[in-house]
Amino acid sequence: MLKTIAKVTLVASVATSVLLAAPEKTKLKIGFIALTDCAPLVIAKEKGFFKEEGLDVHVAKEGGGWPGIQQKVISGEYDFSHALAGMPIAATLGINGDANLQALLSLDFNGNAITYGNDIIKKMEKYGLDKTARPVSAESLKKYIDAKHKAEGDKYQPLNFGMVHPVSTHNYELRYWMAASGIKPDTDCTIKPFPPPTMPSNLIAGNIEGYCVGEPWNSRIVLKGKG
Repeated sequence: MLKTIAKVTLVASVATSVLLAAPEKTKLKIGFIALTDCAPLVIAKEKGFFKEEGLDVHVAKEGGGWPGIQQKVISGEYDFSHALAGMPIAATLGINGDANLQALLSLDFNGNAITYGNDIIKKMEKYGLDKTARPVSAESLKKYIDAKHKAEGDKYQPLNFGMVHPVSTHNYELRYWMAASGIKPDTDCTIKPFPPPTMPSNLIAGNIEGYCVGEPWNSRIVLKGKG
């Protein structure tokens, strides 16, 4: 099971205590984040699929990002939730919470992307960025960072990037992509968590240079012509 969890991007999580300590519930509250992969839950609600199975389900949009999801699943406010693949493992290990959670089904395979703002792209182009390459490497970003280190010396200001949660695959993917070109995450740059729906506004505001997130928040910034 853990091997399966590690391969997926997002899964539905549930507290074990809910399953073992009480009779089957018919009135349920399910949390979700505004991402494309919440679609199975929302469609099931709108199309009456839950009702057909005798379930009275309230689907709740979570505004507090993934930490809010994890906290409310652990506390029991949510009976089930759209959640990150790493959350059940982390909570069971006592990381960012302490609860025995189980992953019941996969809602999404793949689908993450790394998005950069126009400002940093222009700087990377000066150092050989090839936007036609697939996949696009971070080599031009590494060259820009090296030049920035040389110019700023001891006053070097790390570049800021966003991801959705410390135990998310997005965090690992962004770090791996950078490290593959010699960039040192947490030294050459800072990588901070943001709720997925806030990624485009944070990039446009200049708070971050880029981010790794699921859809539709990559396509959204591209369609706006901002990255």
